[in-house]
Amino acid sequence: MQGDYLPSGGRSQKGGPVNFEAALAFVLRWEGGYVNDPDDHGGATMKGVTQATYDAYRKSLGLRPTFIRDITEAEIDDIYHQLYWVPVRGDDLPADLRLPLFDFAVNAGPTRAIAHLQRILGVEVDGQIGPHTLAAIQAASGLREKLLTDPENYYRAIVAHDPTQQKFLTGWLARVAAVRGQADHA
Repeated sequence: MQGDYLPSGGRSQKGGPVNFEAALAFVLRWEGGYVNDPDDHGGATMKGVTQATYDAYRKSLGLRPTFIRDITEAEIDDIYHQLYWVPVRGDDLPADLRLPLFDFAVNAGPTRAIAHLQRILGVEVDGQIGPHTLAAIQAASGLREKLLTDPENYYRAIVAHDPTQQKFLTGWLARVAAVRGQADHA
Protein backbone atom coordinates (compact mmCIF):
# COMPACT_ATOMS: atom_id res chain seq x y z
CA MET A 1 0.00 0.00 0.00
CA GLN A 2 1.16 3.48 -0.74
CA GLY A 3 -0.07 6.46 1.25
CA ASP A 4 -3.21 6.72 -0.86
CA TYR A 5 -6.55 6.24 0.80
CA LEU A 6 -9.29 4.07 -0.55
CA PRO A 7 -12.85 5.41 -0.75
CA SER A 8 -14.47 5.06 2.64
CA GLY A 9 -18.14 5.72 2.25
CA GLY A 10 -17.77 8.70 4.58
CA ARG A 11 -15.76 6.94 7.27
CA SER A 12 -12.77 8.64 8.86
CA GLN A 13 -9.39 7.78 7.37
CA LYS A 14 -7.05 9.82 9.53
CA GLY A 15 -3.55 8.85 10.51
CA GLY A 16 -2.10 6.77 7.72
CA PRO A 17 -2.46 4.43 4.80
CA VAL A 18 -4.15 1.60 6.72
CA ASN A 19 -7.82 2.46 6.73
CA PHE A 20 -10.85 0.25 7.20
CA GLU A 21 -11.16 -0.69 3.53
CA ALA A 22 -7.50 -1.70 3.27
CA ALA A 23 -7.68 -3.71 6.49
CA LEU A 24 -10.91 -5.38 5.39
CA ALA A 25 -9.43 -6.26 2.00
CA PHE A 26 -6.55 -7.97 3.81
CA VAL A 27 -8.91 -9.90 6.10
CA LEU A 28 -11.14 -11.02 3.23
CA ARG A 29 -8.15 -12.45 1.35
CA TRP A 30 -7.75 -14.84 4.28
CA GLU A 31 -11.38 -15.53 5.03
CA GLY A 32 -12.42 -16.87 1.63
CA GLY A 33 -15.98 -17.77 0.69
CA TYR A 34 -18.48 -20.17 2.19
CA VAL A 35 -17.05 -22.70 4.64
CA ASN A 36 -18.77 -25.18 6.93
CA ASP A 37 -15.94 -27.26 8.39
CA PRO A 38 -17.25 -29.58 11.13
CA ASP A 39 -14.09 -28.95 13.19
CA ASP A 40 -14.49 -25.16 13.07
CA HIS A 41 -16.26 -24.09 16.26
CA GLY A 42 -17.61 -21.03 14.42
CA GLY A 43 -19.84 -23.22 12.26
CA ALA A 44 -20.92 -22.11 8.80
CA THR A 45 -19.23 -18.90 7.65
CA MET A 46 -19.21 -16.72 4.57
CA LYS A 47 -16.15 -14.50 4.13
CA GLY A 48 -15.42 -15.02 7.82
CA VAL A 49 -18.87 -14.00 9.08
CA THR A 50 -20.51 -16.77 11.09
CA GLN A 51 -24.15 -17.67 10.76
CA ALA A 52 -24.69 -16.67 14.42
CA THR A 53 -23.12 -13.25 13.84
CA TYR A 54 -25.17 -12.73 10.70
CA ASP A 55 -28.38 -13.72 12.47
CA ALA A 56 -27.68 -11.30 15.34
CA TYR A 57 -26.79 -8.53 12.89
CA ARG A 58 -30.01 -8.97 10.90
CA LYS A 59 -32.07 -9.18 14.09
CA SER A 60 -30.53 -5.88 15.29
CA LEU A 61 -31.86 -4.31 12.08
CA GLY A 62 -35.34 -5.79 12.54
CA LEU A 63 -34.77 -8.31 9.73
CA ARG A 64 -35.42 -12.03 9.68
CA PRO A 65 -32.40 -14.35 9.77
CA THR A 66 -31.39 -15.79 6.42
CA PHE A 67 -28.82 -18.30 5.23
CA ILE A 68 -25.24 -17.04 5.51
CA ARG A 69 -24.61 -17.75 1.82
CA ASP A 70 -27.12 -14.99 1.03
CA ILE A 71 -25.13 -12.27 2.82
CA THR A 72 -24.48 -9.19 0.66
CA GLU A 73 -21.18 -7.36 0.23
CA ALA A 74 -22.75 -4.33 1.92
CA GLU A 75 -23.72 -6.45 4.93
CA ILE A 76 -20.22 -7.94 5.12
CA ASP A 77 -18.70 -4.45 5.05
CA ASP A 78 -21.09 -3.18 7.71
CA ILE A 79 -20.59 -6.19 10.00
CA TYR A 80 -16.80 -5.92 9.88
CA HIS A 81 -16.95 -2.17 10.37
CA GLN A 82 -19.52 -2.06 13.18
CA LEU A 83 -18.56 -5.23 15.05
CA TYR A 84 -14.74 -5.20 14.69
CA TRP A 85 -13.26 -1.92 13.38
CA VAL A 86 -15.33 0.41 15.57
CA PRO A 87 -14.78 -1.52 18.83
CA VAL A 88 -10.98 -1.57 18.31
CA ARG A 89 -11.18 2.14 17.40
CA GLY A 90 -9.27 1.52 14.21
CA ASP A 91 -9.47 5.14 13.11
CA ASP A 92 -7.92 6.30 16.40
CA LEU A 93 -4.98 3.86 16.45
CA PRO A 94 -1.48 4.52 15.15
CA ALA A 95 -1.29 3.20 11.57
CA ASP A 96 1.05 0.33 12.45
CA LEU A 97 -1.41 -1.08 15.01
CA ARG A 98 -4.61 -0.90 12.97
CA LEU A 99 -4.27 -4.08 10.95
CA PRO A 100 -2.78 -6.24 13.74
CA LEU A 101 -5.51 -5.34 16.23
CA PHE A 102 -8.35 -5.48 13.68
CA ASP A 103 -7.26 -8.85 12.32
CA PHE A 104 -6.87 -10.32 15.80
CA ALA A 105 -10.32 -8.95 16.72
CA VAL A 106 -11.80 -10.68 13.67
CA ASN A 107 -10.32 -14.03 14.72
CA ALA A 108 -10.56 -13.84 18.50
CA GLY A 109 -13.34 -11.31 19.03
CA PRO A 110 -12.84 -7.61 19.72
CA THR A 111 -13.17 -7.89 23.50
CA ARG A 112 -10.46 -10.55 23.69
CA ALA A 113 -8.17 -8.68 21.28
CA ILE A 114 -8.56 -5.44 23.23
CA ALA A 115 -8.00 -7.27 26.54
CA HIS A 116 -4.74 -8.69 25.14
CA LEU A 117 -3.69 -5.18 24.14
CA GLN A 118 -4.58 -3.83 27.59
CA ARG A 119 -2.57 -6.55 29.34
CA ILE A 120 0.44 -5.67 27.18
CA LEU A 121 -0.02 -1.99 28.09
CA GLY A 122 -0.49 -2.70 31.81
CA VAL A 123 -3.77 -0.80 31.99
CA GLU A 124 -7.10 -1.88 33.43
CA VAL A 125 -8.45 -4.79 31.40
CA ASP A 126 -12.05 -4.12 30.47
CA GLY A 127 -12.05 -5.13 26.80
CA GLN A 128 -12.88 -1.61 25.62
CA ILE A 129 -10.59 1.07 24.24
CA GLY A 130 -11.21 4.26 26.16
CA PRO A 131 -9.11 7.34 26.90
CA HIS A 132 -6.72 5.55 29.30
CA THR A 133 -5.99 2.77 26.82
CA LEU A 134 -5.53 5.29 23.99
CA ALA A 135 -3.12 7.34 26.11
CA ALA A 136 -1.16 4.19 26.99
CA ILE A 137 -1.00 3.23 23.30
CA GLN A 138 0.44 6.63 22.42
CA ALA A 139 3.06 6.36 25.20
CA ALA A 140 4.07 2.75 24.47
CA SER A 141 7.11 1.63 22.53
CA GLY A 142 7.55 -1.72 20.80
CA LEU A 143 3.81 -2.28 20.98
CA ARG A 144 3.34 -3.61 17.45
CA GLU A 145 5.71 -6.56 17.92
CA LYS A 146 4.13 -7.46 21.26
CA LEU A 147 0.69 -7.21 19.70
CA LEU A 148 1.77 -9.53 16.88
CA THR A 149 3.17 -12.09 19.32
CA ASP A 150 -0.03 -12.42 21.35
CA PRO A 151 -2.10 -13.95 18.53
CA GLU A 152 0.57 -16.61 17.97
CA ASN A 153 0.40 -17.56 21.65
CA TYR A 154 -3.40 -17.44 21.60
CA TYR A 155 -3.64 -19.83 18.62
CA ARG A 156 -1.11 -22.24 20.15
CA ALA A 157 -3.12 -22.22 23.39
CA ILE A 158 -6.29 -23.06 21.47
CA VAL A 159 -4.59 -26.12 19.98
CA ALA A 160 -3.11 -27.15 23.33
CA HIS A 161 -6.60 -27.00 24.86
CA ASP A 162 -8.37 -28.60 21.88
CA PRO A 163 -6.19 -30.76 19.60
CA THR A 164 -8.97 -30.93 16.97
CA GLN A 165 -7.97 -27.36 16.10
CA GLN A 166 -4.41 -28.40 15.10
CA LYS A 167 -5.41 -28.49 11.44
CA PHE A 168 -6.03 -24.72 11.55
CA LEU A 169 -2.77 -23.75 13.30
CA THR A 170 -0.57 -23.52 10.21
CA GLY A 171 -3.08 -21.18 8.55
CA TRP A 172 -3.49 -19.06 11.67
CA LEU A 173 0.27 -18.65 12.05
CA ALA A 174 0.68 -17.88 8.34
CA ARG A 175 -1.96 -15.19 8.71
CA VAL A 176 -0.11 -13.64 11.66
CA ALA A 177 3.06 -13.65 9.55
CA ALA A 178 1.16 -11.93 6.73
CA VAL A 179 -0.19 -9.33 9.16
CA ARG A 180 3.38 -8.77 10.36
CA GLY A 181 4.51 -8.26 6.76
CA GLN A 182 1.69 -5.82 6.05
CA ALA A 183 2.27 -3.96 9.31
CA ASP A 184 5.91 -3.49 8.30
CA HIS A 185 4.60 -1.34 5.43
CA ALA A 186 2.19 0.75 7.50
